[in-house]
Amino acid sequence: MPTLPTYCRSAAERPDRAALKLDDRQLSHAARDAAAARVAGLLRAKGLTGDSWHSRANEQTRQVAYHEGAVGSAPTAITPAAAHLNTRTNTMRSTNEIATPTRTTLRIRTASGDEIEAWVYRPEGEGPHPAIVLAHGFAAVKAGGLAPFAEQFCREGFLAIAFDYRQWSGSTGEPRDEVSVPRQREDYRTVLDWAFAQPDVDPTRVVVWGTSFSGLHAVEIAATDARLCAAIAQCPLVDGLAGVTMVPPGRSLRLFGVGLWDRVGALLGRPPRYIPAGVAPGEFGFIANAQAVEGLDIIRPKDGSEWHNRVAARSVLGIAAHRPVRKAADIRCPILVVVAEEDTIAPKAPALRVAERAPKGELYRSRGGHYGTYEGGVDYDNVLHVEIEFLHRHVQAPAGSGASV
Repeated sequence: MPTLPTYCRSAAERPDRAALKLDDRQLSHAARDAAAARVAGLLRAKGLTGDSWHSRANEQTRQVAYHEGAVGSAPTAITPAAAHLNTRTNTMRSTNEIATPTRTTLRIRTASGDEIEAWVYRPEGEGPHPAIVLAHGFAAVKAGGLAPFAEQFCREGFLAIAFDYRQWSGSTGEPRDEVSVPRQREDYRTVLDWAFAQPDVDPTRVVVWGTSFSGLHAVEIAATDARLCAAIAQCPLVDGLAGVTMVPPGRSLRLFGVGLWDRVGALLGRPPRYIPAGVAPGEFGFIANAQAVEGLDIIRPKDGSEWHNRVAARSVLGIAAHRPVRKAADIRCPILVVVAEEDTIAPKAPALRVAERAPKGELYRSRGGHYGTYEGGVDYDNVLHVEIEFLHRHVQAPAGSGASV
């Protein structure tokens, strides 16, 4: 059986403010026995027997015993959908054995007249459904790794919406491949507004999800949009200033100079000057380290979607001014923060502070580096497991809905 993830519940439930590692030694016999009894009843009710029953019962017993015994929190209800959570281990069915949810591509018009291209995954059954809105990180597009998350959220009963910001991939807007924090945040709000207005979406159960650079937006929106039911920030950049200070001074000055030159050129009507988004150490680009290079194969679209591993140089200007970590205490909805143990791209300390300062903050310390959380990464299975468990606890998707039958 694979080792279960290091996982923290809310700040109040983790006395040492550190992640707890779950293994059998931490679970009291009473907690395991009580959990086993609950899980046995639930799985028998689903008609599971034999090897299938034992494998799922063992996995789910560990999870329930962790929440009820090791942490000492209130009982955590397991829904039928939770029986499919760790879908990519050898004790559960692989997602490859479950039908891929139907995806619809649509265009959402913005106030500027440009259109945002979005992929909408609608779960089976009658609504209204809970919904989750996803966007990618710095210089990345939805076709570069968001589909596995959106598909599994849909299987669990959520209407999932993955979109590209204006100026990127299938969305319209000029110039191409420019990162603008205010504009991207506005796009998030536009898609959220669209979701809230849909008749098959329950407006009391809408979630914002962000990864890497889009974690900057997810945390900011979670702190300022009272409509949200929950939020997930995965390996997030939550302090632009801390992110900028990770760049060596010499390269930082060069990036600033090229960005300023590009900004002046824009005022004079010149086309953008592009720089690589991710490069190897020693090369010139926005992010220059080994993890940036390793991540290229993960975030490169496999379906032919437009993507060039580049960004308009002017995009580097102004990032340091955006510091949603300072608003963590204002986040009133539950928020799960995933922080990679070996992340060299997004500063870890500010992300940890968000999990600690948010009144309903929860923390998962994932294995590996920045891209270990995506499909193909070292801890993708556990990250997906924890995120879905978090959603079922706080959003309560209808049991049995979705495509995972």
